[in-house]
Amino acid sequence: MAQRTGRPRGFDRGLALDRAMDLFWGRGYDVVGVKDLTAALGVSDSSLYAAFGNKAALFAEVVDEYSRRYGGYVDEAASAPTARHAAAILLRNAAQQQTLPDRPHGCLIVNGATNHLPASAPIAVDLRRRRDSVTAMIEAKATADIAARAMSEGSPPRAHALHVSALWEGNAQLARDGASRADLLGAVDLAMQRWDSAELS
Repeated sequence: MAQRTGRPRGFDRGLALDRAMDLFWGRGYDVVGVKDLTAALGVSDSSLYAAFGNKAALFAEVVDEYSRRYGGYVDEAASAPTARHAAAILLRNAAQQQTLPDRPHGCLIVNGATNHLPASAPIAVDLRRRRDSVTAMIEAKATADIAARAMSEGSPPRAHALHVSALWEGNAQLARDGASRADLLGAVDLAMQRWDSAELS
């Protein structure tokens, strides 16, 4: 591994990640250029490469930091006792996180590489893998609920999981387009009411 040199005196890695996160979160991976990053971080190209390797490596580190800082609700949902509880935790907390007053609206995991260049395919694949893991988590819980007779056998686990994921991802886009937190939570409440109706049918 090449030795990283050229980091500016007083370089604050945490602050640099935070500023890069705002850029990627607000604009997406491909739209953010190296010049955007160096301007926001206050470093030269060589210092950026010395600190993070390259843009893709920086983005990967940003995504990990974003998940650690803002994605805890996914782990909380995964620990929920039922699919219904997991869906409610996921969607309601996502609506909060997607509309933070001091951060770009939307979700980096959902919106970070929506329309990507061919060269950015690995970035898009990684983000899709993260989203797919959430869908799989809801599906597994729904399957377990049916086996435990906590959910109606007529409720298809895959359809439930995709419905939750569609709302999670759709709300992220709506937040980027200016939808309010109240708008998103209203959509979540309606979805949970329909979930309850399906369980009772």
